Amino acid sequence: MSVDNGDRPVAEWVAHLFKVKLSQHKYLKDKLTSLLRNGVVRTKEIQEPGRKTKSILIPESQRYALHNAVLLNGFIDDPAKISRMFSDISYRYEVANLLITLFVANNELTGLKIARTALDSFFTMLLSDIDLKTVLLPNPFNVLPQTVFNQGVSMMQSIMLKGVTLGEADAMALYYLTGDIERAHTLAIKFKAKSEGAELLRQKIITDYEHALSFQKNFSFFMN
Repeated sequence: MSVDNGDRPVAEWVAHLFKVKLSQHKYLKDKLTSLLRNGVVRTKEIQEPGRKTKSILIPESQRYALHNAVLLNGFIDDPAKISRMFSDISYRYEVANLLITLFVANNELTGLKIARTALDSFFTMLLSDIDLKTVLLPNPFNVLPQTVFNQGVSMMQSIMLKGVTLGEADAMALYYLTGDIERAHTLAIKFKAKSEGAELLRQKIITDYEHALSFQKNFSFFMN
C-alpha cells in the first residue's frame, strides 16, 4: 500500500531507502518496531475502509530520520541510545567518538562489509551540528548489518564472537555500547589511559557505573 501524499508503511520505506524486503529480516523488523515506539521516527495512523485495525504509516517528512536511525542501529543495538542521539547532541558526540575508536582505526574489522570512505563521512557528519531528522547520513554499509546478523546478534556482538583482538580502550567502548556496563567498568578501573580521549572514556564508564549502582540501590530500598 502506498499513499498519494507520500505517507508509506515502514516496509515500503525500507525497500525504497535500502532495497531490502523487510518481511525477510525479522531482526531488522523487530529493531524498527522498537525505534518507532521510542519516537525516533514520527508515525501516523489511518483507518482504512473494511479493516478493523489501523495502519501505521511514516510520513515522507520522516524519511531522513528513518534512514539515519537504521544506519545507527547498524552499529548500536539499543534503540534507547539511538533515540538519545537524536535529541542530545553532546551524547551523540560521545557515542560517535566511541564508535570511531572501534571502526576507523581498527584494521581487523575488514570483514564487516563497511565502505571506509563513506564511513569517514558518516562520522564527520555525526560530529557536526546537523539535525539527524533533516539531513541524510551517508550509508557506510555495503550490506545492512541487521540483514546479515539475522539471529538477534548485533554487529557489536559479532565483533566479540569473531574473537577480534581489541585494545583495552576498544574493548571498554564495545562493552559500553552493548550495554555491558559491569564488564566495561571492570576494564576501566584497571586501565591506564595513554591519551586524553581514552581517559575521558574511562571516567565516563566509571561514572555511569556508579550512577547505575546508586539507582539500583535506591530502587531496591523503595521496593523493600
